Amino acid sequence: MKKLLLISSLLVSSVTVSAADFKDIMPPIPAGSNPEAIWQAYCGGNRNSADIPTPNYKNKDVLAAVKKLAMVSPYSFYFYSGPLYTYNLRNGKELVDVPAEFPANVQEVKNGRKNAHAFMTLLCGEFRDRPSLIKEKIRWVNRMYTLPTTPQKTINIKHELWSQVSAHSYANYIENSKAIFNAKEREARKYDVKLGTYREDTPIEPFTVCETKFIFKKYVETNSLFGARSSGGADEEEYYDEEELDEHGAVGKSNVNKKRNVAQAKNSALAAYKKEYTKFKARCNQEDLDYIYDFRGDSNFKPNSPESNGMIWYSSTITNNCTRTKDGKYVLKTASKDKVSDPNICEKYASAPFAYRWSAARAGLATWMLRDQKFDSTFSAEGDSVYIIPNLNPVAGPFGFKMPVKDSFYEEELYQNDKGEYIKWDDNTGEEKVMTAEDVEAHKAKQAQLKAEHEARVAAANVTYTDFVKSWEAQKDVFWKRPDLGFNSLTGLGSKSVDKGFAYERIRDAVNRHTDWYSSGYEDGFGISRDQAYSPFVASSYEMSASDGFTAPGVTVQSPADGCKHWMFVFKLKKDQWYNTHSVQNKVPVNFNYHWFDETSFGTNHLADSEHAFDRLGTALEGEMDVILYLHKLNTSGQVNEQCGYEEMGLQVEAVGKN
Repeated sequence: MKKLLLISSLLVSSVTVSAADFKDIMPPIPAGSNPEAIWQAYCGGNRNSADIPTPNYKNKDVLAAVKKLAMVSPYSFYFYSGPLYTYNLRNGKELVDVPAEFPANVQEVKNGRKNAHAFMTLLCGEFRDRPSLIKEKIRWVNRMYTLPTTPQKTINIKHELWSQVSAHSYANYIENSKAIFNAKEREARKYDVKLGTYREDTPIEPFTVCETKFIFKKYVETNSLFGARSSGGADEEEYYDEEELDEHGAVGKSNVNKKRNVAQAKNSALAAYKKEYTKFKARCNQEDLDYIYDFRGDSNFKPNSPESNGMIWYSSTITNNCTRTKDGKYVLKTASKDKVSDPNICEKYASAPFAYRWSAARAGLATWMLRDQKFDSTFSAEGDSVYIIPNLNPVAGPFGFKMPVKDSFYEEELYQNDKGEYIKWDDNTGEEKVMTAEDVEAHKAKQAQLKAEHEARVAAANVTYTDFVKSWEAQKDVFWKRPDLGFNSLTGLGSKSVDKGFAYERIRDAVNRHTDWYSSGYEDGFGISRDQAYSPFVASSYEMSASDGFTAPGVTVQSPADGCKHWMFVFKLKKDQWYNTHSVQNKVPVNFNYHWFDETSFGTNHLADSEHAFDRLGTALEGEMDVILYLHKLNTSGQVNEQCGYEEMGLQVEAVGKN
């Protein structure tokens, strides 16, 4: 067994792949992109360096984005401290003032200009090695729509959908899409998918752009509900009063029939829905039929949105150990110099920050997907801890991992009676029994053995393992550079002979460990040691209601609250990017650069069933970010409020007319 005692994880190497470089493993940039030309259009400074960049405020797209960002509540942003100091954007606890070249004609709410400048500088800096994402995210910001408080108008399906949505329609769309999703799920659960010895969930079809437009036209625009009794459908839930139950508390025969009728009505409502939607499809263009929507609710926005913790935490690991000198160099802090094996890591990271972050998430996912089979029982058990142990060279191979022991050893003490005799409970007689000297010695020996076994497990927990599937290690130099990490070769996906059970198990364990991440940790050896919430994946829900709960602080992010909802990020994906249990059944090869993995069909815990999520390695890439919905005119209860958060934005409530 290969193992390394943990001194400082950033001194520990992973399974090293020879001659691997960022260019070998990074997702390809969009065809026809010219990184240097894009950089010069949106940013200034030396791109291939660790220097502090400057946004190009003369660019019309940059200026338009800045004007939008400056009107966003300060409570809707969150910038990580490490990058802020990297680019000299923070002075103590406050953001620095905007530079002289910042455009003067930009209106703002409280701290709006500072936040906009910080956002744009961080965007240029943190994505300098992938300018196509700078361009993409500026486009995304410029497709930010604050839902208005005016009544819902007629939807023109030939125009951008989300720009036409009223704040009054938000709850209606969520309620309808949830009800329709649930109806689809009930139908899908009549069937299963055979994967080796497993029979697993049938995937539930996501909403295409066309179908979403249909929902808006059919229900949202008319303020009606799918399955409502008035439309001949059935209520989403059916309850029985006490008087409807028989003397044994069971549902009476008439009520069994009633419940059966409700189920039939629900099926009838879905059948009618499908029939009408089929006719509607003729009004949609091919792109609207070929693309699906996905949603991520969030309480804050930052240039990194929507990066996974596997990317973000690695950034913190590096930037928290680096500092900017007075002459502009980016170097290790004095206290970190003796702890880090690469004295130039700060400059290297700041010159290619996106590649480092993406590669770190990729190396973490590789650990989850490629670990040796002897660790299967631990990785498969959601309550068993697995910590990712990063290093300074994420391009070199999968990260190491630890399997900490969280339980403590409690010695079973012996009790004495008034005579000083040791006693124990006798299960046969139901009374206390005086122990013999032999009994006492046997008890002490057993406790010593249990204690030694526990201490051995604890000692093993301080070991970093780098054991991976043997057939993968034999060809790791080839496999590591592939977008599937070699997973297709291990499982046979994409070929005639596929081990569908093995492929399913590995994807299932990965999405389970992500969605129920309370035993998935991260330890970098420099003070960042987290016993939960690590994941190389970022999740988003293909049914919006499942993400709505994350639009305000308190669920996963404990940031200042202003009583308002904040963000709903909308992604637009090609249908074939959706990877699900049918994909494995149909032998579709995996591409971790491209696919979004379906938690609902692969996952087996209650969170996977309720979050209706896709899991994507690292972050959304070019072409996947569609629009941003700013929900700030809705309070956390979902009620429309024109003045929500005005005090925190520095606006005078009395000066604003009410709708």
